[in-house]
Formats: sequence, C-alpha cells, structure tokens
Amino acid sequence: MSEDFKELKQQEIRDKWVEYSKAKSEHVYLEHYRKSLLAILQKEYMGAGHTSVAAQDREARADDRYIKLLEGIKVAVEQEEAMRGEGKMAEWQFEGWKARIYADQREAKRYGH
Repeated sequence: MSEDFKELKQQEIRDKWVEYSKAKSEHVYLEHYRKSLLAILQKEYMGAGHTSVAAQDREARADDRYIKLLEGIKVAVEQEEAMRGEGKMAEWQFEGWKARIYADQREAKRYGH
C-alpha cells in the first residue's frame, strides 16, 4: 500500500505543477500582451489627434481595454500563486510521508525487524 500511496502523491505533485505551469504561462502571456496592447492603443490615440507621446500614453493607460487587461493579469497572478502553493503543499506532504516511513524503518531495525 505504501508504494501505491507514494505513486499517488508523486502524481498529485506532477498534476499541481502542470496546473502551475498553465497559470504561469497565462501570466507571462498577459504581461507581454500588455506591452503590445499599450502600443496598439497609443497608435489609435495618435490617430485621434493626440500628437505627444505622453498624451498617447496617458489615454492608452486610461482606456477600458487596458484596465481590463490589468485585471486579467491580477487574476492570472492570483491563480499562479495558488497553484504554486498547492504544488508546494503536495511536495511537503510527500516529504513528510517519506520521513515517517524512514523513521519507521529505523525503529524497526532497532528491534531486529
């Protein structure tokens, strides 16, 4: 039974890291897309008569599409950190289980088992 438990715990850790990698990739994608969206919006505002770069930047950062993207980044970071924490918890549980098994084995050896 302990080998089955070991495999289940290892699979749980692998599953958590897969979830974490998806959350991390979404976060990184949104961070890079943010730069592209800012440039796209600045270009739009340049065409709308805002000739200075500062005015284009100000308008782009105040645009609802940019604000919505920032909210998406916030959610992505939250998910990424939650997944990272779950992966760490699964690792710690597995390490605790291993420590208990090794302690039990040492104890059994003391009594000749």
